[in-house]
Amino acid sequence: MYYYAQDYNKVFLGAGTDYSSFCSELVAKAYSGAEIEIIGCKAPSKVTPAHFDKEADALVDWIDVTEEYKQLLLDMNKNEFPYRLALKTLSAVMDRRKVNEQFREKMISKLESGSSENKVTAEKFKELLAGRELKFWHEKKS
Repeated sequence: MYYYAQDYNKVFLGAGTDYSSFCSELVAKAYSGAEIEIIGCKAPSKVTPAHFDKEADALVDWIDVTEEYKQLLLDMNKNEFPYRLALKTLSAVMDRRKVNEQFREKMISKLESGSSENKVTAEKFKELLAGRELKFWHEKKS
């Protein structure tokens, strides 16, 4: 979820950025963010699908779940509604959070430049935001 709505990185195997990823780069960033090292010290922007394939062949901890997911996808196709509803709901919530971020920042900035009571309120808002369990790539570090 951290990388939700991130732009697609069209510069394959380039320097990499914090605001865009290509397919295998996104997966490598997710593993790196979870502090799971599977591709050595290779930068996420330098990881290709072949690297994952090579690691899967070498590691005994990897499990092939292809057949399980084939069946799951077939079952999903029989009744798409709950899956589409969940996706649309999650997407709407995430989009709202991203849009509202700029308003939160402006509000906090206004509060910080106001009275001492407003400054206390701004600090409380920043503490609440810093305590979030789920953060996203586009949100400022707090």
